[in-house]
Amino acid sequence: MRIRLRFIVPLLGTMALLFGLAPSASADMEQWWLKYKESGNYLCLTISGASTADNALLVESTCAYSGNTQAAQEIRLLGNNPTYMMNIRRSNKCLDGYDGWYVRQLPCTGGTSQYWHLDFISSDQYGGNRHYLFRNAQTNLCMTGSSLGAYVLQTTCSITDIKQNWWQGLEVLPPWDPR
Repeated sequence: MRIRLRFIVPLLGTMALLFGLAPSASADMEQWWLKYKESGNYLCLTISGASTADNALLVESTCAYSGNTQAAQEIRLLGNNPTYMMNIRRSNKCLDGYDGWYVRQLPCTGGTSQYWHLDFISSDQYGGNRHYLFRNAQTNLCMTGSSLGAYVLQTTCSITDIKQNWWQGLEVLPPWDPR
C-alpha cells in the first residue's frame, strides 16, 4: 500500500522554495518530483503519449495519479535558483525550447535551450501553491498552454496571461515513492 503525504510533503517542498532553499546541482530538491498545472484550466504538463522518444512534444492533459502518464507529468528541477533544467521522470530527458515554438523532450545536455527561468508570480495565502512563468533561457519566451491535448508553445511572456501561469502544489513525490 502506498501512502502519499499530500499536505505535508508539498508544504515542505514549497517552503524550501519560499525560503530560498531551491534546488542546486547537489541540493535535496533534486530528489523531488513536482507536477505543474496551468492556472486557466487545471491541466498538467505532460509529454505527449507518455513517450520516451526524443523530440516528443509537451502537451496539456488531465492530471494522472498512476502509471506511465503520471511519470510523464512528474518533473524534477535541476540547476540553480531561479534557472533550472526540467527533467521528466518517465524518460529521464529534459524539456527543451531550442526552436522558439514547441517545447519538447531531448537528452539532458545542459545547453541554454534546456534551462528555464521560474519567474515567481504569486502564492496562495498559505504559501502552498506557488505560481510561476516558465521562461526559456535561450528564447526568452514563456511556456503557454491552451487546452486539453494541445501542444504547449512558447510565446511572449505576460504575467497577466493565465495560460502562462503554472502552479506547483498539486503533488510532490519523493524518489522512493514506489510505482
